[in-house]
Amino acid sequence: MVRQMLITFSMFLQYIFPVAFLLGAGISVFRRHRQSALHREVVNNPTRTALESISWREFEGLTAEVFRRKGFQVIERGGDGPDGGVDLELRSGQDKYFVQCKQWKVLKVGVAIVRELYGVMSAEGAVGGFVVASGEFTEEARRFVEGRSIELVPASTMLRMVKETGGVPVTLTASTAIPSCPKCGSPMVIRTAKRGGNAGNSFWGCSQYPVCKGTINT
Repeated sequence: MVRQMLITFSMFLQYIFPVAFLLGAGISVFRRHRQSALHREVVNNPTRTALESISWREFEGLTAEVFRRKGFQVIERGGDGPDGGVDLELRSGQDKYFVQCKQWKVLKVGVAIVRELYGVMSAEGAVGGFVVASGEFTEEARRFVEGRSIELVPASTMLRMVKETGGVPVTLTASTAIPSCPKCGSPMVIRTAKRGGNAGNSFWGCSQYPVCKGTINT
């Protein structure tokens, strides 16, 4: 009876995983469409008010779209849960960059936020980082990044980047979207197998590893 249950469960899983993958890809494409539309809205109204009137999640999405149009592969690591000091992970070849977004309407972004990002960069081997704000930064934060591979992006710079990428075409297809984990729904990241018969090969691994060990072949 147990053997039959396992066989039945295995047959069930072979249909569930493809459906979950297609659903995740569809959600990713929908999110990309929304981010592209938001980008157009700010291109047509490039003001600080436009940045402050959107939600913090939309601000992250807008930032993701800007960096995507600048040629980076973008992995969204933020969302509703704790982001560990990183909202976006950017890839350019073998180089990895981290982005922290702060859509603060009143306070200036202080040095603590920048220090936190720098610590995560050092721990995870990122070669550079960006702190993107809808407002401004404190003088202490500006002094901290001197000589470090972190760029502060205040509202004025962000608006300029939006305008500069306004004419860059972006293809919105499921094949180019970052897939969602078939187990927990989190965004996935490209990893390289270090052992076993697939050593050296790339695969999609869950960004929440080791809590979640979902994988998809590239």
